Amino acid sequence: MLELDFTAETLPPAIRRLFELNGYDVRENIHIHGAQVDLIAESKASPFAPTIYIEATIEYVSNTKYAKDLTKFALLQKQDASCVCLLISSNGFTAEVRERATATGIKTMTYAELFRSFEKFSYYVDRILEDRELKQFENSYEEPFFDDSNGHERATDWIMSWASDNSTDRRWIIVLGEYGTGKTALTQVIQRRLVEKYRKSPDEPIPLRIELRDFSRQFDSRTLLHHFLDTNGLTHISIDFLLQLIRTGRVILLLDGYDEMAQFLNTRERRACLSALADLASGGAKGVLTSRPNYFTESEEFHVFEALYKMFKDNEYYISKSDEGYLETERRVDIAVTRLLLNRFERVLQDLSPVQTLALVERKLKDDLVGQGIVISILKSVFRTVAGENRSLSGKPVIITYLLDLIDELKAQPEEEMNGNPRVLGEWVIYKMIIDRLMLRDQKRTPGIEPKIRRACLHQLAIILSQRDVRIATDSIFYSIIDQEFRAYLRVLDADHRVSERISLFENLRSSATLTRSTENSQAGWAFSHNSLREYLVAEYFIGKCRAKDFPDIKVPISEPMKSFVASMDRSVIESCINSITAVWPYREAKPSLGTYVCLLWEAFGRLGDGQKTDSVLKKFGGGDLLLDSIRVQEISFNINNLSSNKISINMRNSEASRLSFGALDLSNSAFENSLLDSILFYDCNLTSSSFDGALIYECDFSNCVFDGASFKALAEKPCIYVSINGSRVYLEGDSAAGYLKYQGAIVDEIDDYFVYGHHPKFDIVAKILEKLAEQPLREIRGLTQRGVARDDPPFAREFVDFMIRKGMVEVIRAEAVRTTPIGRELVSEFVHERLPEPFSEFLEQRR
Repeated sequence: MLELDFTAETLPPAIRRLFELNGYDVRENIHIHGAQVDLIAESKASPFAPTIYIEATIEYVSNTKYAKDLTKFALLQKQDASCVCLLISSNGFTAEVRERATATGIKTMTYAELFRSFEKFSYYVDRILEDRELKQFENSYEEPFFDDSNGHERATDWIMSWASDNSTDRRWIIVLGEYGTGKTALTQVIQRRLVEKYRKSPDEPIPLRIELRDFSRQFDSRTLLHHFLDTNGLTHISIDFLLQLIRTGRVILLLDGYDEMAQFLNTRERRACLSALADLASGGAKGVLTSRPNYFTESEEFHVFEALYKMFKDNEYYISKSDEGYLETERRVDIAVTRLLLNRFERVLQDLSPVQTLALVERKLKDDLVGQGIVISILKSVFRTVAGENRSLSGKPVIITYLLDLIDELKAQPEEEMNGNPRVLGEWVIYKMIIDRLMLRDQKRTPGIEPKIRRACLHQLAIILSQRDVRIATDSIFYSIIDQEFRAYLRVLDADHRVSERISLFENLRSSATLTRSTENSQAGWAFSHNSLREYLVAEYFIGKCRAKDFPDIKVPISEPMKSFVASMDRSVIESCINSITAVWPYREAKPSLGTYVCLLWEAFGRLGDGQKTDSVLKKFGGGDLLLDSIRVQEISFNINNLSSNKISINMRNSEASRLSFGALDLSNSAFENSLLDSILFYDCNLTSSSFDGALIYECDFSNCVFDGASFKALAEKPCIYVSINGSRVYLEGDSAAGYLKYQGAIVDEIDDYFVYGHHPKFDIVAKILEKLAEQPLREIRGLTQRGVARDDPPFAREFVDFMIRKGMVEVIRAEAVRTTPIGRELVSEFVHERLPEPFSEFLEQRR
């Protein structure tokens, strides 16, 4: 709600800020012809715009108050006939004053009215509420439920109630749900209902719905808002004004598809984007963020974000002066990210219940009993096998929607459709059936393209739309696919016929039943009607290539739904893929793309049964050894649930690996030499005698690892790692990271002991004592041993001072004071220059 509780001191600055945010130069308390004017606003955009003279009051304006301002305004109007005289009250006007002001050419507005006059969201509001498809969709919307540890409630009711709650907690809601559970549909319905409330009462917050899938690069908050304004016809609203709306609670952010954005980003880019979202959340803004579960619920994800640099902030960890500026910047970023991630409230969106599913089908096909029976029969057969048990997918909205849309095709040949299919349909079979039927619709409409070639075109389109920075299929993308897939056919045509045929093929392909019209940044194009269709087609393409022992080097993210589709394939198909990979595995150095197929089949490896585990399949590739060298792999998890044992010795030499998890495994004697390791989770691992020589280690989590004899020599770049110190996760890089590894027992390149023993739990006490002696050679013993950080352990501090006395580094001047000797001054000077003399190293080593 808009804040209206002003004082005489706070109202004028608030008005001034409002005008400045909307392109005005504003001056305060200006004397003109003997009259003092509270504010004068002049447009920056137009030098011919009239000057606005403003009087501000917190009084409820009656005739008495108005008479005083009328005299002042009359003088101003006489001097400048084109000016605008504006009287603003935070508490309103009598009807008589409004009438008199209108008659004399003076505008009267409350602060709330002024604020709303600048919002100018009418085009956006009209577009949302007049969208016929969205209105029809809402009218037939089957309300989903949240079902989690926080309760079982209708999702839309709960979010609408939350949106009206102005309490300070639960500012951010993260809605989690598998693919096809209706997360996007939920944000669309919520957007429409909130806009409807806003139209009825402009004091209500207005929703800004932003599809994060449109961003495949790192962004900041202003870029995100520019995108919203540009794509919603609101370029007349300034970014600064929109930010002000957000931070005063006038806006609710609906951010859809975090996972679809994050799959293209590395860990630091993800963190930067979360920082941008956190920046929008500053000042008490509210928002809803949707995502698939794997991006926000696994504990591994939080290792990247929570409490970074906390120990530096709390002065529990010694850092050099040169690092402080960088770390302070990182600390501010981390505070914002932590606020977004940890000051949130998580809800889990569920599939429709059997009762809801039946009601939806009956409502959509109310006059078609035969159709109802066919759809319900198919839905009752759709399952996913998890841990040996079948889990029903009959309530997944995306599957229900496509089956309802395909009812005519299903009714035409229902027996053939089910003929030869198992009684239990997996996701692979049901999606194949959906796409086959959509293609059959295309074939009946335009039979000119053979089904096999049409499928190949859809495969190519799915691959292209899965790549970074490609969100919609433009005309040029379609024509490039046509030129590739119809090359032989087009080559034999004469020039004129070739042009007309290309246009005909383009019209045919873009009207595919699997696609929908899309607009991004005002650029028209096409996209798959649901992401899961695109993901299935990509998986189908890769599996076809795999079975043919053809492994093209195509770089696209392998998503969780893709893995789930493939894991539901018939066992014989999975085994065929395994045999194909095994056959070419000895040549993997020339085929790094083999890793893509390993990632795609990862879940399938664990569902073969007969006691086989994922590592059993991987060892089959390597002839009995766990060989994952010279390939690219990402987004897979090694854990005791999919391995025969928690002890594995893995060879990942010369590989590119990102976002893998080895949490709590015994990886002793493993090999990671010359690999690119990006955001790998090694926390709680035993890395004894493992080798990382020559590797590039970026943002990897080594918390609580055993490093005895592990080698980290000749690294490609200085490492960037996360570790656990005194129960808090800390980010280390460069010499500090290498020093930590050596301190924990690893072998590293030559490095000064300063960076090694900097990780000793008492190092900060030693450091502070030496710093004080460097600043002033004569010091009170009590000050060195009982003040500042020395208070954490006075006996240790006194022991170190006594050590320096014994070694002749300091001498006792009187009972309570010491002074550095020439030898001591030289050693202290070395320390100040980030070199740790051997006597200090020995002292700390003896007290580990």
